[in-house]
Amino acid sequence: MTIGLIILALITVLGFLGAAISAMSDKGTSPMALGFGTVHASAIISGWDIDKIENASKQIIAAIFIANLPQAILSFLYLNLNGLLTSMFVALEWSKFAKERKYLRVSTPKGQQRSTHFLQLPYKIAVPLMVVSGVLHWLISRSIFLVVVANYSETGELNNAVQIASCGFSPLAMVCVLVLGALLILGSFIIGRFNYDPSMPLAGSCSAAISAACHRPDRDVDAALSPVQWGVIPGSEKDGVSHCCFTSGDVEPIQEGKQYAGDSRKSR
Repeated sequence: MTIGLIILALITVLGFLGAAISAMSDKGTSPMALGFGTVHASAIISGWDIDKIENASKQIIAAIFIANLPQAILSFLYLNLNGLLTSMFVALEWSKFAKERKYLRVSTPKGQQRSTHFLQLPYKIAVPLMVVSGVLHWLISRSIFLVVVANYSETGELNNAVQIASCGFSPLAMVCVLVLGALLILGSFIIGRFNYDPSMPLAGSCSAAISAACHRPDRDVDAALSPVQWGVIPGSEKDGVSHCCFTSGDVEPIQEGKQYAGDSRKSR
């Protein structure tokens, strides 16, 4: 869903790029020669509903809204992608508890407990993602931007403070947005190719599944402050069903063909 929305956004940018190149070519201007954010007569949107607004202030406000709408869309997509990557890395860290003993990661750590990530993601992912997001915001601000043209007489007197209030555009900046957006999608697919450890069922954000995995044996009093591992509690089998949970004690790996439960009553 998230990647699909990003692809849809890039297709929209591609459509605007085609329209921009066509409009500038018809006026005899090279689309890639203007650079980023350069105001040029052939790179100003004209013939749209904003031109029909008679009040200059309302014209400017409408143009500002249009110029900043892509920024809001990018912020929405960034939050969605951040949430997707966060879910992936939470599941990855969760699955690693089946193979190695680690301290819990909590919001307010005590003792040797680990703190949650400041940016929700590991820094090796969060920092590049924020940099890419910042660059994309800048490129979009160069792709479409507010243009207000004033009219002066030959003697330098101001005739009209708002002769034109519209949006300018830069095809070169749009191309850069497409390239960086495509790289972002590619990077997301590469990150998503890691494998989760099959030794532990994924829980996602399901509180019931997480709670079931935390039903430690009664004897394991200070498990939350100790390094824990998920697995089968030795000697917990009852009626053919063994108990699996996080514990600071010994655990055994799950075995194919056997039945397991997360109910703590099985381990008592």
